[in-house]
Amino acid sequence: MIRGLSADQALAHATAWIDAFNRHDLDAVMGFYAADVQIKSPLVTRAFHIEDGVLKGKNAVRSFFTLGTGNPALHFTLQSVLVGADALTVLYKNHQGMLVTDCSELNADGKIVRMVACYTKAQT
Repeated sequence: MIRGLSADQALAHATAWIDAFNRHDLDAVMGFYAADVQIKSPLVTRAFHIEDGVLKGKNAVRSFFTLGTGNPALHFTLQSVLVGADALTVLYKNHQGMLVTDCSELNADGKIVRMVACYTKAQT
């Protein structure tokens, strides 16, 4: 038995998370994250010139997601959800045609405490 989320719970979590982004609802997006969240993404490096690509804390993450939710073209299409021990990976296609994985560790309250994003090159 996998500790944490069931496959149905993981799918519901991922669907709601993607829906919040697709509605460009920053407050709803931030509701998925713990106060002490850390995210690592090459987009952090590009947007904030942070060499290791890591943002720590909900306020820093909010600043990052403000950029995404403020982009009218932003749209995610869910491809798959993978379930781990207190973790899930959401595989989706973004508005630029890239496949993206967000691998997230969850705390006891089901909030994301650590997330690593990986991207393919844009599809033509």
